[in-house]
Amino acid sequence: MTRNPASPKAQALTARGVEMVRADHDNLDALRAAFAGSHAIFAVTDWAGNYTRVLESADLQAAAKAAGRSHEEYAGDLERDQGVNIANAAADPSVLATLEKYVFSTLAAVKSISAGKYVNSWEFDSKAAAEAHVRANLPELARRLSTVTMGIFQETWRDIPAFRPRRLADGTFEYVRLKAEGDKKANPEVVASRDTGAFVEALVLSHPPGTDVLGASEIITKPDYAALWGRVMG
Repeated sequence: MTRNPASPKAQALTARGVEMVRADHDNLDALRAAFAGSHAIFAVTDWAGNYTRVLESADLQAAAKAAGRSHEEYAGDLERDQGVNIANAAADPSVLATLEKYVFSTLAAVKSISAGKYVNSWEFDSKAAAEAHVRANLPELARRLSTVTMGIFQETWRDIPAFRPRRLADGTFEYVRLKAEGDKKANPEVVASRDTGAFVEALVLSHPPGTDVLGASEIITKPDYAALWGRVMG
């Protein structure tokens, strides 16, 4: 366990009497040490970060090949294992002695829900597998578990073609609206860097364990979203 007092964020928190502690999602002992004395834990894993690790590491690419997994699948495996590590550390009796709330950022188990029809939602299924591990294997931690499922991140629309407007030849723009059955036409959109804290704070301070939250800054249809974008951008 190492402390990083050099960063501006760490300095600001230190000035408020908050100690920054660094741990590693792949290191169970470091996680356990970081969680010592905690009353609440907000656990987050990151498929995209693990995918970048795989793309930049010949060793991880070789491990993926040996396991018969694509780079995307293997990144999901790494994320799942990190989520399991975090949960196992939080479930240690020394941590449970003070822990009251365990909030996990999860997503739906797409492969299971679709009965195997959709198999490429790696960042969904990896988080869902880590959550399932808590519910199936860590009963004391499960008693403290709440979850937050985040909507569509507004910060990533530039990086994901399906989420951004496309300029047409006549100078106008169009959005792609994914086809969905039923009458559920609105999407949960979220400014994650601004609003995540509000959802987690509510789960930690105002709701009992066992509460599951959909984190959305606004639930809006794609035509209304496009109209809003058009007004803002002129």
